[in-house]
Amino acid sequence: MLAYEVLKLSLSDRNTMMNTKTQNTVGLEAISHLLTPPSGAYKYINNLLIKKNINPTQAAKALEVSPSTVKRLLDGGSLTTVMASKLFKEYGVDPEILFNLEAKAYSYQAKKLARQQVA
Repeated sequence: MLAYEVLKLSLSDRNTMMNTKTQNTVGLEAISHLLTPPSGAYKYINNLLIKKNINPTQAAKALEVSPSTVKRLLDGGSLTTVMASKLFKEYGVDPEILFNLEAKAYSYQAKKLARQQVA
């Protein structure tokens, strides 16, 4: 709505608009995930293990990998197709979700690098 159109509104209509606008605002907490860079699959996997009350050593045993492999993954290491298939088999995690999270993180990093190279 243009400024001159707002001036044409009655005082009660303007107050209604202002109240509606105030009610539609959200707190920073509600949109914080939009403000932080994408993290990749490791955060999703870490949250899954926490939710299921599984520590990295237990996960390593269930996935039939070494504890250091799980630790590397949870520290932000790259997700492999083999690990994605093991996570799917053991915990039902859709590999497509995991690789989409990885792709978002890589895309973000590439764009950030491109912006830095231009500057």
